Amino acid sequence: MSRLTHHRKRAFTLVELLVVIGIIAVLIGLLLPALTAARKQANTLKCLANLKSIAQAMQIYVTQNKGWIPGSPNTTGRHLWGTGAADGKNPSNNNCPVVSHINDWQSPIARVMGIPFNMAGDLASRKERFTFLHSRPEFKCPENEFIATSLDPAPLDFPATQLGSYVMAAIFTYYGTFPGYGAVGESQSQSTQDCPDHYTPKITKVGKTSRKIFIACGAKYSNSTQYPGMPLTYKWDWGGSYADRGPWLNGPPSPCWDRSMAPGNGGTTGVDARLYGFRHGKKISGGGPDTFKFTVAFYDGHAEVLGDLEGSNPLMWLPRDSTVMGHRVMPDARRLFGIPDTGPWKIHE
Repeated sequence: MSRLTHHRKRAFTLVELLVVIGIIAVLIGLLLPALTAARKQANTLKCLANLKSIAQAMQIYVTQNKGWIPGSPNTTGRHLWGTGAADGKNPSNNNCPVVSHINDWQSPIARVMGIPFNMAGDLASRKERFTFLHSRPEFKCPENEFIATSLDPAPLDFPATQLGSYVMAAIFTYYGTFPGYGAVGESQSQSTQDCPDHYTPKITKVGKTSRKIFIACGAKYSNSTQYPGMPLTYKWDWGGSYADRGPWLNGPPSPCWDRSMAPGNGGTTGVDARLYGFRHGKKISGGGPDTFKFTVAFYDGHAEVLGDLEGSNPLMWLPRDSTVMGHRVMPDARRLFGIPDTGPWKIHE
């Protein structure tokens, strides 16, 4: 009679199981930072691709419109001044067809890209257009996780929506000083402090296109004490939700790229607002120059990643022959770019 032999399978002991779990935890701890860095790098590349596509659409618009720049109160927003809206009525918040604001660059760029959207002028259609385009992947930075609420009272308020990711350089969109033509900050720039007299928003006037920023990652309206929010009012000075003068601005700082809490710029209260507008890089609150980074696209169509201080050179944000008063520039940018603390600084390229 044969004897049957039974073999018992050996189970893991508790100690062995804990050792395996510990090894897995260590591996995750080692791999997670690398995976996070890879994801952030991929998001930066996607953001650069978005901006390059937007800049290329701008160039198509410029070619089709005799050099005029889109997103200007004096070009794509010109029908919102006085009479002459599409239906013959005076433009208003309830009669604002095609674009959502005098500085709205998204709508004309979306048309060039072939993105269909509601172009009617009534308020409900404008709210739909505003929220729809701000949420489009073509216009969204992958690192932008902020939700914006309206800065307007009812009925202009809109549901919480995606914060606008990209903000145009405002000063290129204005006329220089033209007596009697519109308001400073709405259709004209400031005399002797921003774009030159008799500047017009045409690409031939901006200067060296490879050095002039068309659009960049940004966060309107935000600062060290204000979480980002956006207005829908069809006229709002210095670009509304769509444009801003640049991170060089001081006194008061930019409501889009507030660098007042960067070391040496005098900020003492609130959060480091670079967290909002400079969404790439290490993003360490209170970090040194260029700890934060943002993506920008230039008028020649190329896109780059710049540090927050590196991108604060007024030369990049103002047309050729502009003049900036030194006290209007952030202190660390004055030191880096050799701008006088007081008096004028001329931009020659």
